[in-house]
Amino acid sequence: MLGMGRAGIKRSHCPDFYSTYHHLRSDSASAMTSKQVPHFQAENPMKSAQLFMTKGTGAMSYAENSNWHAMCMEKIWPTVLELVDSMKLPDDDMSIITIADLGCAPGRNTINNVETVLKRVKERYRNGHIPEFQAFFQDLYDTDFNTLFQLFKNSVATIAENVPETLKYFPAGVPGSFYGRVFPRSSVHFVMSTFALHWISKVPSSVLDKTSEDYNGGKIEHERASRATIDAYARQGDVDLRNFLDARVEEMATGGLMLLVFGVRKVYYPYCNTMVNEVKERIWDELVSEGKVDSGLRGSFNNFMHFHYLKDVEQILNSYSEKLIVEKEYVFPFFLYPQNMTAREKAARHASLNRGLYTSMLEDHFGEDITNLYIARYEQALLEGFESGTLTEDETNTYQFVAIVARKL
Repeated sequence: MLGMGRAGIKRSHCPDFYSTYHHLRSDSASAMTSKQVPHFQAENPMKSAQLFMTKGTGAMSYAENSNWHAMCMEKIWPTVLELVDSMKLPDDDMSIITIADLGCAPGRNTINNVETVLKRVKERYRNGHIPEFQAFFQDLYDTDFNTLFQLFKNSVATIAENVPETLKYFPAGVPGSFYGRVFPRSSVHFVMSTFALHWISKVPSSVLDKTSEDYNGGKIEHERASRATIDAYARQGDVDLRNFLDARVEEMATGGLMLLVFGVRKVYYPYCNTMVNEVKERIWDELVSEGKVDSGLRGSFNNFMHFHYLKDVEQILNSYSEKLIVEKEYVFPFFLYPQNMTAREKAARHASLNRGLYTSMLEDHFGEDITNLYIARYEQALLEGFESGTLTEDETNTYQFVAIVARKL
């Protein structure tokens, strides 16, 4: 078997982990006036939101609004690939090496991520027999796999006949929830989940219950949420993270590696109080007061995104120490952007992230017209705030957690 060196756990809570920044490009949406959007009354104000990234390849899609994710991964890869060089791999002629991206989302990023690992692993076989490789792209059932599969037409790898053997692999989509088993036992050699584990499996039912102290009515983001609401989200997040790790322990081959990248916070409560996110709630307040959005419909929409409490994450990972080894761990600010951007570029960047992450969910809950109006107003409000100096990018208490975990032999 090809060997694997085991490093001790290395943690770094360093805000300077990234030394350089890349410009995040985004198209700006045109501002819309309220006259363009009709009054919207919900047929069922208590309908629940559905979780999936924005579909398709249009201006609102995740595929066209996920450059920031790629920028972050560029800085993580050097450390990850160093460990890939020493991970345990099979060396018999009939071996099949399996790589999986969990929570892949329908964009080019997932293909780039998988092929980055694939090429590095194949370098270890350059002086001998090259095994076959398969790559699984996993996400929820409602994910736009059709858009993802279309992107393979432009891939330099896959199984095309004119592709060199050193680049070939067999891709496949896997629908389902990564909070349960999605692969056979001991079958995956490299697992990655990037910017996905801060999406919990469901909004806690108590958060939608008007009789519960956890009720979060009249709020969409966590910034205004009570401690009871945050506690409810934290309980669900901890259950989800344990379910995720339970499944991966079964599915990972011994000596395999797992890359985890997701959002955390260092302070438990208040969750985080940022001026940028407060703008979101203000826009929703306006839409309700203007009668364009039903207050019950607004109250029934709660964000699936929940940044785990860092200490809880570390405690949960440590509880799996009999089967998993945390080889590397880093914590650094979640939003790392260029410092010389114009007010318009800043506003466009934030609007781009919201389009890619939330458009499909918002359209499913509020409808297309209201979603377009909300995003346009959000971008315009950010632009005015950044230009006047009354708004700053104060992403307090939001961090990226990066862990590279090995399955014990």
